[in-house]
Amino acid sequence: IAPFRPKKQQIRTKASTTFVSRHNTSLTKETICGYMDARLGLNRQNKGIRVSNQHVILRECPFCPKPTNDKADNLYKLYVMVGGGAYFCHRCGAKGSWFDFKKHFGGFDVEHSSQAMHMGRNNNLSSAAAGD
Repeated sequence: IAPFRPKKQQIRTKASTTFVSRHNTSLTKETICGYMDARLGLNRQNKGIRVSNQHVILRECPFCPKPTNDKADNLYKLYVMVGGGAYFCHRCGAKGSWFDFKKHFGGFDVEHSSQAMHMGRNNNLSSAAAGD
């Protein structure tokens, strides 16, 4: 008889309904690091983040419900991909797009961005209609 193994409990963030293209590669290390410093106070000087060629890695995941207690095996688990901005925490399982991350911590007004996008679309339609 196999021993009982409890299932791992993963905390998942609410999935966004906003489509983010996989082909978006415009996000640089500097942009991610600047955002983390401005919004979360994490930077290389205070060892809040590490940077590799493909990821910016946060010392502590802001989504993890349990404290890390400064244990080495609990630190540097949230990876943010350079280029597209997809993030994943190898500790709590939180994941999403750069849009989801910024929506959670701020940095842009989702409603304002949506209105600006629709206004731009309406202006293009009205100028196309005027040209006919």
